[in-house]
Amino acid sequence: MQAETELNGPLTNSAELARIEASGIRFLLGRQDPDGAWRDFQVKPGRSDAWVTSYVGAALLTMSNRNHEAIPAALASAVRFLGNARQKRGGWGYNRACDPDADSTARVILFLHGAEENVDLCDYSALASFQLEDGAFATYHYKNGWGSGHADVTAVALQALASILSYDHIILRKGYRRLKQFLLSKSPWRSYWWSSRFYLVRECLALRMKFLEAPEYSAQLPRLAPNASGFEQALALEASLMMGCASSRMQKRVQRLVAMQCADGGWPSAHILRVMHPDAKSPCDHLGRRSPVIPDDRRLFTTATVLRAFSLFRQAAMQGTIRQNGKRPARLSGSILRACSQSFDVR
Repeated sequence: MQAETELNGPLTNSAELARIEASGIRFLLGRQDPDGAWRDFQVKPGRSDAWVTSYVGAALLTMSNRNHEAIPAALASAVRFLGNARQKRGGWGYNRACDPDADSTARVILFLHGAEENVDLCDYSALASFQLEDGAFATYHYKNGWGSGHADVTAVALQALASILSYDHIILRKGYRRLKQFLLSKSPWRSYWWSSRFYLVRECLALRMKFLEAPEYSAQLPRLAPNASGFEQALALEASLMMGCASSRMQKRVQRLVAMQCADGGWPSAHILRVMHPDAKSPCDHLGRRSPVIPDDRRLFTTATVLRAFSLFRQAAMQGTIRQNGKRPARLSGSILRACSQSFDVR
């Protein structure tokens, strides 16, 4: 059962949105496992733990100071879990049964950095080892499609590494150059692992907002389907916020997301993660098209993404940085820039 909201009525006020956020936070906290992990996505190797834990934890970091007194304890438990889940040679995997991968390692590093926890240099080294000669980051050290360069993984890996490397470091220069090539393609929003058109856009915008040396996403935002999932709606809201779109568009997206909230505080799961065939080089080749797209059946990934978007929207509205009446506001203030990037990196 979903909450009922009149989409043509006035925008949900700040107090109401805070209440909605609080119920979503309770949903996430109630689904943290006793060992401190959040687990989601049921695939052959089992559910993801380190990857999902760092993603959910990073979303909660954006609201830990003002929404729920139980968040700090939940984050501390997540940090302990990730310390135990770390691979012997550094880095993290989808879960403990899997080899380390670049995306999981980058997500964990960004979460730990945001939580002001120490990150071992060997973990940064493990992440850097996934960079290919052309500057892109592969997901795995495999000689197949999973070991080729992926734009969606590259954007996240660069966020993690740019937080410790000098702006002109060769790793960053090569990575930015390759990411720019991805963004100049005919489909600059296309991800390897995600069905979403907004996932890569959001990550590239977050990277650029933190590090001006990174390539700019200069294409128009993708078209949002009328029946878009909560995950897609939330990513589109964040992308619109970062690009300074008109407030009416963002208000409508907030209203749609409010209307989609379930009675238990979470948001409906959606088929969002593409489980690529190991030999698929692209989601558009014959193996990629046959690869299944699975839901976050425990609804953690979608709910965390929606809450992160709401938090950014509220802070932007409070700062007056949302465009009104066709007029673009001044550049986002430092506090909003930090909010937009806090899911991945708090300095």
